[in-house]
Amino acid sequence: MTRRGNGIRCPECGGEDRLIPRQRLGGLRCTHCGYLETDASIAAALVKEQRHLSDDQRAAAYRAYGLIAAYAHKRLYEPCGAAALELLYQRGLTDATIKAAKLGYLPDGTNQELAAWLWETDQDAYYGALDGGVRAKQGLLLNLARDSIVLPYVAPDDETRMLMLRFRSMQGKGYRSPSGVALFAGGEPTLFNTTALDLKQPVLVTEGEIKALAAYQIGVAAVAQPGAGILYDGMVAQLAGRAIILCYDSEPRSDPFRPAAGELWTLRHGERLTGLPKLRKLAALTAQREQVRKARRVDATT
Repeated sequence: MTRRGNGIRCPECGGEDRLIPRQRLGGLRCTHCGYLETDASIAAALVKEQRHLSDDQRAAAYRAYGLIAAYAHKRLYEPCGAAALELLYQRGLTDATIKAAKLGYLPDGTNQELAAWLWETDQDAYYGALDGGVRAKQGLLLNLARDSIVLPYVAPDDETRMLMLRFRSMQGKGYRSPSGVALFAGGEPTLFNTTALDLKQPVLVTEGEIKALAAYQIGVAAVAQPGAGILYDGMVAQLAGRAIILCYDSEPRSDPFRPAAGELWTLRHGERLTGLPKLRKLAALTAQREQVRKARRVDATT
């Protein structure tokens, strides 16, 4: 995981600069999703520098993502994937949508089988899975990928190429990204479900991949970016010239006088997405109010 500013990328929600050391809690705490890691060895692994891949390594990682996605899609429709498939049905997805999005499932007990299959199919991809942060040196899948629904990020210009995998755990409902390497293996970030951008209508940007697919299934131009508070430049370029609806996961408002996270993110992204200077002024005003609120809190405790 890489440091950005004072934070580290969270393995639970995938957000950059969110995992902060908290001495009182005895570990690392995500400022967005609340994920807490108290195991010292795991925390040390999270803090370590990310691998920086060469172009050849990145290409091998993408091949590994594609092969793992194909393997997982097959397993989803086998008996071992029944619970995962039922969950997707409960979320409103049809078989047509699941197959078009190439969703899959990785059972907990398939490590040796998958490793052997990768080795026999494409040895570069076998090593690419290591560089791409989804398997350990011993060949086994990392815990983040086990017993999980697989959500592949397809390249906008090539539906056969996978740029990233995300994993939705069947235990605890956590979402995780590849470990120890930058998102998208250090390549150009992309939104999830960019096929929806072909629809000539306002674009709904959600925080969840399954939400985006459910909306797209009924004719809504919906894409996803986990932790929609962060939109990379490449994602903004994909949304250029479109009317955008930012749809954040609901979160409790801790203070009635403090803007919710989604409201702050909307202000932050507004000018980048629209170019409207009024949003910059509004964002500055909101920041000033936040500083006044903090100052008053300090005065009240002294």
